[in-house]
Amino acid sequence: MTQTHPRSDQTYDLAIIGAGPVGTTLAILAAQRGFSVALVDARDPDVAPRPDTRTFAIVRGSWRLLGAAGVTDALCGSTEPLNGLEAVDGGTHWFGAPGVLFGNEDLPDDPDGQPLGQMVPAAALQAALDGTCADMEQIHWIRGKLFRDMKTGNAGAILILSDETQISARLVAACDGMKSAVRESVGITTEGHDYNQSVFAANVKLDRPHEGIARQLFTPEGPFATLPMPDNRANLAW
Repeated sequence: MTQTHPRSDQTYDLAIIGAGPVGTTLAILAAQRGFSVALVDARDPDVAPRPDTRTFAIVRGSWRLLGAAGVTDALCGSTEPLNGLEAVDGGTHWFGAPGVLFGNEDLPDDPDGQPLGQMVPAAALQAALDGTCADMEQIHWIRGKLFRDMKTGNAGAILILSDETQISARLVAACDGMKSAVRESVGITTEGHDYNQSVFAANVKLDRPHEGIARQLFTPEGPFATLPMPDNRANLAW
């Protein structure tokens, strides 16, 4: 259920900051189990989403989780079974380098005969999750708001949003990405460095069958990958 403002008189069981695939999936699964959920979404509902050409490799266990969330049927026709992963070490040359192929036969027997996972376009996944989320009364979907600060106590937390409204919750989940404002607000540190590189991503049509194999070439300059999609297309990341 979409709301502009949270209920000021309610303490939610769970407040989720960030409404990407992880945050939205968590909101749906928690609501299915009867928990009251406040989902804080920075996306402006009046602005069309930016094009997203990424494709996610959703492994078997995570695909089952999405099935439990009730979104896999909405993704029919958009996904491609992932039958194998090929990794090539291109340390000094691009072709003929040593590599390894990991396929379905390398996993324990599965009575369902499922592939390693599914290749799922990011935009299609988000749209399916958003559609399910909007229909759930247990979810108060607060859109167009940013997390600003948090006060914690024995009974839970009070979240302060960008418009100064407040949310009271027993539990808070930080799903707001690698530069998480929630993480920073509680002093959780990370280590990292800038590679000074950007990723080029595009959807392409292949001349040869991809056979559901995700292929990755690792070079000193960075990785090159082709990820299988329906109709013998691939998501290229370089």
